[in-house]
Amino acid sequence: MDEHDRLLRNWDISATERTRQHYQSARAEFANRDSKQLGTGNVRSGYKELASFEDNGFTGNYGVGAIDVHTDFVEPPQLVRDRVLHAAKIINDPGRIYVSTDCGLRTRTWETSFQKLKNMALGAELARMAF
Repeated sequence: MDEHDRLLRNWDISATERTRQHYQSARAEFANRDSKQLGTGNVRSGYKELASFEDNGFTGNYGVGAIDVHTDFVEPPQLVRDRVLHAAKIINDPGRIYVSTDCGLRTRTWETSFQKLKNMALGAELARMAF
């Protein structure tokens, strides 16, 4: 049993209910647990939690972290696109997705941060064109 499965088994249903009642949007770090491989489906290992939110009745919006802020790897726009398309497939409503970074970029250089944000915007546009 991996860490994700263990956490899901220990998920307190009252916490799920509190989440549904008190939050209209969710923001979670996904990219820092995801692969750098292009594509959707099984290659997208970092987005499993979205299904858990959906399965437990969450109807709010998601800030989907499509950029890993913990590395200097600059995600190509196509990778951002694939991460967004994968998330949209899980929740079945691209209108509930706001593309974002996993967290702040303060530990990256200005050059790396700018390129990551630029590619995030380009990737989000590629995803919009696919809908």
